[in-house]
Amino acid sequence: MPQIMNSKDKRNPNYSGGNSGEEEDCWMNSYYTCLVCMQTAESPRVSFCGHHFCSQCIYNWIRSQKYQAKCPYCQSLIGENTLITITMRRRRTYFRANPLWSTAARCA
Repeated sequence: MPQIMNSKDKRNPNYSGGNSGEEEDCWMNSYYTCLVCMQTAESPRVSFCGHHFCSQCIYNWIRSQKYQAKCPYCQSLIGENTLITITMRRRRTYFRANPLWSTAARCA
């Protein structure tokens, strides 16, 4: 018979309460991959279409477009004034509120 685990049970792979800050940072950094340079996003920005970029990469991309800038991933319209800055506090809040994102599966 399958065993049902409480979400606060440390044996549960989705349990996030026991993760070290280092493990959280590992997952968060892999989640925020810039879709221009394919590296961990530096000073990450997110577009309205939900894609993550380095601040410098996406601003350079927008400025290089002749007409209306489009997301380099999905071609949705984007602009410098529509990008949202992602702070470390926002990252931690998001990942702590969404425990299904297991660091063990991402950074092992």
